[in-house]
Amino acid sequence: MGGAAFRPALLLILAALPVSAQVVPDGSTATTVTVAPDGRVTVGVAAPGRNGISRNSYDRFSVPSAGVDLDNRTAAARTILNEVTGTAPSRLEGPLTVLGQRAHVIVANPNGIVIDGGRFVNTGRVGLTTGQAGLADQQIAPGIFQSNVTARVTGGTITIEGGGLSGQMDAVDLIAERIRVNGAISAEGAEAALTLRAGHGVTEFDSSIVPGNTSLGWSRGTALAGGTEGVMVEILSPGVLNAYRIGIEVTGAGAGVRHAGSAVAGAHGFSVRADGMVEVDGGRVTSAGSVSVNGGGVRLRGAEVTATSGGVQITGTASALVSGGTIDALAIGTSMGAVLSFDAEGATRARLRGAPDLSLTGGTLRLLGADVTAEGSVQLEAEGLELVDGSLRAAGHLVGTVGAMTVRSVARQADVVAENGSLVLSGGSFTNAGGLIQGGQRIDGVAAPDGSGVEGAVTLSFTGDLRHGSTADHLGLIFGAAGDAVLRAGGDLEVRQARVLANGAVTLAAAGDVGVLTADAAPVAVQTVRRSRGLLFFLPKRRVTTLTYAADPVAADRTAIVTALTGVTVTAGGTIRNHGGEINANGGDIALTAAAVDNRTHAVGHVAMTMTCGRSCRSAGTSELAFLPARIAATGHVTVTADLLDNAGGEVLSLADLTVTAARVRLASVQDPLVVSRPGGLYNLWSGASSWIILRDRFGGLLADAGRLVIRSLTPVEMEGGYVSARDGTEMTAGEATGRAVGGIRPGGGDAPLGMLARVPAIGR
Repeated sequence: MGGAAFRPALLLILAALPVSAQVVPDGSTATTVTVAPDGRVTVGVAAPGRNGISRNSYDRFSVPSAGVDLDNRTAAARTILNEVTGTAPSRLEGPLTVLGQRAHVIVANPNGIVIDGGRFVNTGRVGLTTGQAGLADQQIAPGIFQSNVTARVTGGTITIEGGGLSGQMDAVDLIAERIRVNGAISAEGAEAALTLRAGHGVTEFDSSIVPGNTSLGWSRGTALAGGTEGVMVEILSPGVLNAYRIGIEVTGAGAGVRHAGSAVAGAHGFSVRADGMVEVDGGRVTSAGSVSVNGGGVRLRGAEVTATSGGVQITGTASALVSGGTIDALAIGTSMGAVLSFDAEGATRARLRGAPDLSLTGGTLRLLGADVTAEGSVQLEAEGLELVDGSLRAAGHLVGTVGAMTVRSVARQADVVAENGSLVLSGGSFTNAGGLIQGGQRIDGVAAPDGSGVEGAVTLSFTGDLRHGSTADHLGLIFGAAGDAVLRAGGDLEVRQARVLANGAVTLAAAGDVGVLTADAAPVAVQTVRRSRGLLFFLPKRRVTTLTYAADPVAADRTAIVTALTGVTVTAGGTIRNHGGEINANGGDIALTAAAVDNRTHAVGHVAMTMTCGRSCRSAGTSELAFLPARIAATGHVTVTADLLDNAGGEVLSLADLTVTAARVRLASVQDPLVVSRPGGLYNLWSGASSWIILRDRFGGLLADAGRLVIRSLTPVEMEGGYVSARDGTEMTAGEATGRAVGGIRPGGGDAPLGMLARVPAIGR
């Protein structure tokens, strides 16, 4: 009896001591506290109730540097709940040890928790929360119920200071409205999980999980309405997360995460999920497994993200931006509908380390000044891909299905390269402006994700338009390094001031038009204005006639060229237009099949003429023109099959036989204008200086240099300044040609002075 009377007095004395004030029971549970001379606190935990839960309530609960022991030797509880009902926050600055049977430990303090040197010993899983603790019964079978600890969070902050949090634990759950990490968290168990859960919500802890079992989930969170916007989880630059699995969860509209520290996860990976913005700002994430970042928006600035044996999945409901930094992974992807941008504010790279293949999947992928490389193969599957001033390279194959793909060179040349394997790209539309598109060789069995198979070293197959061009500073090039180049379009296919080259054959096929275009015809404008002589009404009105022709000049290295080491096949549902370009088969045949074939030489540059007439006429002019001949040439046979072959100033050349099958064949010349000026002065006192335009013919013809020319047409060949020539003779199935033929040999010239402004509108026709 004396001992019983002495016990409350002892507890009061201990409560009055500074050290023992760290742990003060509130008297509502059978919880006892003793303090050793060295300041170490021992807590006799309450006897467990259903499912092995020992519930302990405190007015204060903190762990001093000397430590706190939770004596579980008699209770043998499976879960020890420590809930604070007072108003003081908890500070964990020393070891919290379970004596006896190992148990899960939960510390719940709505006033907040600060950990600065806290360490857990002989614990199973650890839950630290600012939630209001409670117990909930769950029916797990008919008539059978299980009691679980719950924590309802509507406020409070958990802060990790420089001393950090560590221990041999199965798992650590930090659950609060806000979490701030400014030190190291290390869950040292072999398969320990670290979870940071922020925002308003209810977490339920499964009491059936026994300590040591790491294969099953322990806590499950459910979001509550409300909460505030902004950063709910902040990991500062000294902050470190280290566990076998790391998960960060934030609930609440607009609630986000900012990570500027470092995280090291094991094979179970690293994941972040938030409704608001997720920022990895100069932070480092290393995972032996995968990395998943999911937010309303995602921004990675100068981040280093490594998934050594898994993928990186970046999902932004609105958008995702990667600027600077490094991403190393087996797979990089976004969710459908999101935009993933790699923007080089430094050297943004998505590279492969230690494994062969890389895949990029998701909504719209934007590689802005970024370099993406793989030691093996690359696979793309996205709604869109925009590559600007960056590179996408695979040592092996590069295959992809993309709704809309754009490659553009601005500050430096962009490139998409399969160095030693096959390049197979398919999808909706393709546009290249100044980029290098290169495949190594054809490997049978390679296919794009939509099933489009390999046809050459380069295979481009798009259901819409396929446009290949250059920029002012960068030549667009499609190159089959050790094989064929095959380009197919469901719309139009255009090669504009760019090159398609292959050390094999080249195939161009389109449901619409196929264009090999160096230049387009420029309009000729002629304008006449009559002006009155004012008071001298008896004099004739002055008439001023101005002619202008202007087409942008084209540099020699911007000639549109399609060249194959072997043969070239071009098929179009509409028109094949070779305007000032070249189609060459250096070691094989050329076959052209279309509704119409338009082979046309163009003039580029400027002509300007002005003639002023009153009683007499004076004229002046300038000319700076260059002609771009259209040429189709093969060392083997050339066959043309079309409703119309219109060859205006161009040349179709075969070193073997040349066969044309068409309803109508037109061979015409185009005019090369030359401005000739006569000085004024004494030489021409009355009329003054004068200028003329002389139009010279540029002849269009068909030439079989070492074979026979056969023209099968429904009507006689229309000669409008054209020619035909063949070593072994010419056969025309529709009879003799009609019109103005130049002759049976390849012409060398034929100037035609036509006078001032005469027939000038024919320039460039």
